Amino acid sequence: MINRKLSILFITLLLMLGPHSFGQYSKDSLTAQLSKSTGVKKLKILDKLFDISISNNADTGLFYANLLKEEALEMGNEKFEAISYLDFGIYHFYQARFYDAENYVLKAIGLQNKNRDTLSLATSYNILAGIYGESDRYVKSIETLFKALKIHESINRFSGIISTCNNIGLLYSEMSDYDKSLEYYKKALYHANTNKTKYNKGNLYNNIGITYKDLGQYDSALYYYGKSITEYLLENSKMGLASCYLNIGNIYGFQLADQDSAFYYLEMALELSNSLDITATTRIYHSLGRLYAKQNKYAKSIATFNNSLSGANKSQDLNLQMELYFDLYKVNKETGNLFEALENYEQYITIKDSIVNKETKTAIANLEAKFENEKNHIKIEELKAKQKADQRIKLLLWLGITFLILALALSIYVFFQKRKRAGLEKELLKAEKEKLDENLRYKSRQLTSQALQMMQKNKLLGELSKSLTNFSRQIPPESKQELQNLKHQLKRSIRAEEDWDLFKHYFEEVNRDFFPNLLNINARLTPSEQKLSALIKLKFTIKETASLLNISPDSVKTARYNLRKKLGLQKGDNVYDFLNNF
Repeated sequence: MINRKLSILFITLLLMLGPHSFGQYSKDSLTAQLSKSTGVKKLKILDKLFDISISNNADTGLFYANLLKEEALEMGNEKFEAISYLDFGIYHFYQARFYDAENYVLKAIGLQNKNRDTLSLATSYNILAGIYGESDRYVKSIETLFKALKIHESINRFSGIISTCNNIGLLYSEMSDYDKSLEYYKKALYHANTNKTKYNKGNLYNNIGITYKDLGQYDSALYYYGKSITEYLLENSKMGLASCYLNIGNIYGFQLADQDSAFYYLEMALELSNSLDITATTRIYHSLGRLYAKQNKYAKSIATFNNSLSGANKSQDLNLQMELYFDLYKVNKETGNLFEALENYEQYITIKDSIVNKETKTAIANLEAKFENEKNHIKIEELKAKQKADQRIKLLLWLGITFLILALALSIYVFFQKRKRAGLEKELLKAEKEKLDENLRYKSRQLTSQALQMMQKNKLLGELSKSLTNFSRQIPPESKQELQNLKHQLKRSIRAEEDWDLFKHYFEEVNRDFFPNLLNINARLTPSEQKLSALIKLKFTIKETASLLNISPDSVKTARYNLRKKLGLQKGDNVYDFLNNF
């Protein structure tokens, strides 16, 4: 399926590159022109070199962004100084340092507001919204996109209106507000049809199809996928077609149980993607492997999963590697290849831990960046206060006020400075406390995640132990002792009856009144719905929730939808905000 967040980033970058792109030149030709160019042309070349470099070599991109800033400052060109800050923001975005990225884009917005650079300002809002969206600050992202939309509408820039509405639709879809999502997709489509702009309508139809699929309205989803195919054929977009065929194949294979149609579309997707994109190809192989497993064609399933795994290793897609090892574990367990199953499960756990550790480091880095930003803001305020104080002293000296009046004025000044300094120290202490609170919440989430991981591990090990019992009847007597030892080892690892209590213990240490308040709203909430509510409050994404509860992301979305009903939430109400008020 389409990764909605990456789609937001992709469209955002297209918007940014559009207003100041330099044309269709290679990196070598631009580098050759650089030494001969001056003025605005040189600034444009430096910016284009950043655009070309950033996705392949972030450090080279940073080098060109620094050159652009230096040249723009030397020329006094604030338009390109702002663009250099946007480039810095994108660099930090690629490093997942979202608070640093946010600060640079805000600096660009400040200059663009000052110079009334309306079109560039709309572009910056789109980039800022992409940063908020990637860091799961969806409400702020949507608010920022509405600022961009207002500018695009005021100047009748229809390409900007269409792409911004599309991004708003993507964000509402991430928040599971599918009605709003469809509203803005269709608004984008209306403008694309009415104004006949050169915009990727295939992508819009595909996004609408995905939303109907998330709603479980598969006939509507297939209808819009069909319209998407028509547009992709007109656009000659092989990658778009491959993505659409994959989406259709998944619906037929896993929702409508029409396996012949599923294989037909998945094979067409594979034929298109093989020569284009390794990431798309690995996802298609993954779906084919799952389909073979569903037909009990386990040998084909394993071979196809291994093809997908090879591509996932090349593209360093850890999330897909984790999914594939888990699927291989299930197939090998089903076919009685228990030692291979154990090996696959160990790989699954290893990669999962690696992802958690990486996310942990990123989260800590962002917390530190946020804290440093707040600290720097306080320092700036101190410097401003000092500058004002110096100006007052100079003014008093220049006026030649008598010693007595000067002494009195200085006393008053010292008094107010102490008060101001005390206020600033209080701000620093508050910032320190907020950092400690953030760390406490983060540790609580990690403890909860560990408890849930134990639940999933124990469940899987229990199933494996049962499979070993059945398998023991089929092996020669001389191998039974080794198998019996393995069973004892598995049993020592299982403590399933303690896991939910352990989760509740960790969770209630931080959220003591959460479950009583939840049951006061609806006493008929099941234990599974209580777990889901806790995970939502802890800001687990749909994908993380699916992994922890050992269900599919689609099942999580359905469960969230049902939970909203039981909690009496209306359209537009945010379930996280609702649960976070407990």
